[in-house]
Amino acid sequence: MNELCSIDEEKTVLMPYKPPLELAVISENTINSYSFVCVDTVFYSVPEELVGKEVTVKKYHDEIRVFYENMEVCRHKRAFGNGTYRVNIYHYLNTLQKKPGAVKNSAALRQIPRLKAIFDAHYADKPRRFVEIFIENKHLPIDEIVALFETNTFVAQKVSALDIVKPITSVATATTASLNGYSQLVMAKLAP
Repeated sequence: MNELCSIDEEKTVLMPYKPPLELAVISENTINSYSFVCVDTVFYSVPEELVGKEVTVKKYHDEIRVFYENMEVCRHKRAFGNGTYRVNIYHYLNTLQKKPGAVKNSAALRQIPRLKAIFDAHYADKPRRFVEIFIENKHLPIDEIVALFETNTFVAQKVSALDIVKPITSVATATTASLNGYSQLVMAKLAP
């Protein structure tokens, strides 16, 4: 007859736990002077304080992870294509704080088109304020920072797409008038 064993008794005869199998190619790389690590001819940004340091890179099928002194310092969605760049603006905040004029042409900002449009429309003449807001909110994910900038700029100024297009022509003026008339008509229909 089978006797029932307690869990504690069974634990003594179980095999030790094995961590999940990682399917990654591991390599050692040096961070270049622009704060990039090159993996398969693709350049990935890393925090700027690691320039010149040796890092370990784990290349998975869908992402790369960069480790320094056995601590993960960043990860990127994997890219393909010779000379392609994946840039995270968070990796360059110290430099941008010292040189706010560099924001305008930064590759990091160009990789976030919505944020680049906001910068060009509202912060091109005050890049230092743009960087300050970014640093104050660096704990937020990039999508939330973009939403924050959109809220601060578009709600405060009620900018329409036609206001951004320059110069304003008679066609644009007529279109704006038509849209305003249409919106008043719709609002009148919706009113009780």
